[in-house]
Amino acid sequence: IFADNNSAAAGKLAVALTASGVAYPDDALKPSDYYSPTSGTYNSHIGFHTWGILGAMALDDEIAPEAVQYIKDGVLPNGGWEWMKDFGADTNTTSIAIQALLAAGEPVTATEIVNGLAFLRTAQNTDGGFTYDPASQFGTDSDANSTAYVMQALWASCQDPIGVGWTNGGRTPLEFLRSAQLSDGSVEWIPGTGANLLSTQQFVPALLGSAYPMNGSGPACPDRLPPAKTFLPQIVRASAE
Repeated sequence: IFADNNSAAAGKLAVALTASGVAYPDDALKPSDYYSPTSGTYNSHIGFHTWGILGAMALDDEIAPEAVQYIKDGVLPNGGWEWMKDFGADTNTTSIAIQALLAAGEPVTATEIVNGLAFLRTAQNTDGGFTYDPASQFGTDSDANSTAYVMQALWASCQDPIGVGWTNGGRTPLEFLRSAQLSDGSVEWIPGTGANLLSTQQFVPALLGSAYPMNGSGPACPDRLPPAKTFLPQIVRASAE
């Protein structure tokens, strides 16, 4: 069973099933099964730990303060978070860390949130999209997965990822995502690389304006809801892929 692999797998499954209205399997390990009261973690690596928290929240489990503090203590000097120790900060892990902290009750004005958003800003390219690692030696092209993750973090932070505040080179993150969608509804990881299932899946919650764990946690942002009708054609095509 997928959830039996690690806390991140269990967390992802919990978030996905809860958002879909499907009951969590009785025979699968839950995120809480990975939690260690001794260390206050679901996993020693921030990425796995954070997905454990998100999954536990999706299942309405109580989150220990020590688990939230572990995320806060894991922030790097540049304001971002890394998936595993010594990997270096990346936009994907930073985005889920921001969402987890906000869902756990941290205010949008918290130092970790503000610095995390500042790190994300350094990763935005002039096509409006975001790269995985702005310091990467292997290229910093924008990709759909990273851009979608960042959009979710921005929605969660009561930011407007389709407004002028997150426009670069005259283009918004939304415009980049639209440029990555093919005529059949699928989404490319990087434009020109062909349809990618994971990118297509990540595309949908970003356009829906949904932040993880997708159960209503986090600050209310009544003025930051996306005009869903505008995005509906793109969402329908992607969902049908």
